[in-house]
Formats: sequence, structure tokens, C-alpha cells
Amino acid sequence: MSEGEASVLTELTEIVNFVYDQLGPTHLESIYMGALGRELEANGFELERQSPIPVWFTTSLGKRHHITTLYADFVVRRYRQTYLLETKAINPTAANIEATQRQVNAYVRFSDEVYNGCYGLFFPKSIDKEASVVSMFSIEEYDTIEVCADVSYRGKTESNYSAALD
Repeated sequence: MSEGEASVLTELTEIVNFVYDQLGPTHLESIYMGALGRELEANGFELERQSPIPVWFTTSLGKRHHITTLYADFVVRRYRQTYLLETKAINPTAANIEATQRQVNAYVRFSDEVYNGCYGLFFPKSIDKEASVVSMFSIEEYDTIEVCADVSYRGKTESNYSAALD
């Protein structure tokens, strides 16, 4: 992880925890997204909400068709670097992290954008859990199928989950 990415991860963790501390648990994802967007902007991040990612399909006859559009929750820019953020109002269990990794992997696969990092932002439903920022993968891991999630809880990072993506 680069120094810039580590700095952004620290900032994101602080922002996610601030939003979660202000709102508390059990809200809809849209509520966390609204507050998170405002707080990211207040902290100097340039952001695009519901960033469209068109998906194209080329038929066996070579004709290219737009088949759907995916929407990443946030694409943010900081220090001339670009990050994809996916917000979840669920507990960061292994199964939820893996599902979010698959979702983010699809965004990266179909996007023309090059991301310096991709993060899942988890706002748990349980009152006894803390919000967390999970690194879906770093720029160095784009060409591999092994993805390790670094889970940050209030500034303390631990690698506790790994999943292979198809």
C-alpha cells in the first residue's frame, strides 16, 4: 500500500467512524450514503455519487451492445488519485465482504477508470459493532485473483479475510 493510499485509508476510516458515531446503527444504506457524501465533501474529497459504469456485450457476429449500467456508490478523488467506494449497511462478515468484493470486482472489470484503491464501507446493523473500512484490493492486486481484505476499526488494521474472485 502506497503512502498516499494509506493516508486516504486513514482519512476514510475517520470519516466513516464519524458518520457512524453521529447516526448510530440500524439505518438504511441511503442515509449513511447521504451523510457520508456530505462529510467526504466537507473533508476536501472530490466525489461523484452513483457513478455510472456502462456494461457492453459483443455478440458472436461482432456487434457491440450496451446491456446495462452499474452504479458505484462513490468515486472519489484525493491527491490526484481515484478511489471507488461501495457503502453497505450490513455487518462486515466474511460472506458480506466476499459479496462486496465480487460487486466491486465487476465495477473495476467494466470501468474505463483506473482506481488507486477500492473500499467497502460497512455500517453495521448491530449496536455492539463498529463501522469499518475494508480494502477490497489495492492497485498492485488488479492482475491477481486473490484478494485480501484489510479491515480497519478505529485506526487499527488487521488482515482477517481472503477470498478468490472469479
